[in-house]
Amino acid sequence: MTVYGCFRTGTRVLCDFDVLPPYNLQIGAGAFGPWVALVDNGGKITRPHNAFFQAADGSQLNVAYASTDSPLRLLMEYDDVAANFTSVSLVHGTDKIAGVPVTPADPNLPAGAIQARAAAPAAGTDSSNAVDKASNGLTTATGKIQDTKDKTKTLLQQLKDTGNAIKH
Repeated sequence: MTVYGCFRTGTRVLCDFDVLPPYNLQIGAGAFGPWVALVDNGGKITRPHNAFFQAADGSQLNVAYASTDSPLRLLMEYDDVAANFTSVSLVHGTDKIAGVPVTPADPNLPAGAIQARAAAPAAGTDSSNAVDKASNGLTTATGKIQDTKDKTKTLLQQLKDTGNAIKH
């Protein structure tokens, strides 16, 4: 997962991600909800109450086909995030992305419209597990790619395990 930042309307915050799996699969957006918590600077942990994929035409999808060729845009919605926080951390297990900016949503958008994505990932997208952050740019970029790949594999395995547990 790559985070592009978060935007807010009042105390509701939507965080914008790309999801790129290691193999092609059909996946439900709700599967990500329990796994990615928002933590504000005061330490309050908030779980998302909604997650959905956004199709190229702007429609919202609960289930989408994920391809290794192109990422899916995933939006996770968090409620009751105090308006004074302008950055948050996103946490999945022991992985943490700190300093993710939270910006106000465009007030000119029609009700229900999703904000356009920023051109580049959020400044806080370095994970605390990135390989050797102090090394040269190539090593850091390789570490980030491997970290993202490992996180995706772990998440997909957790989804498979959950599915198997439900079947039994």
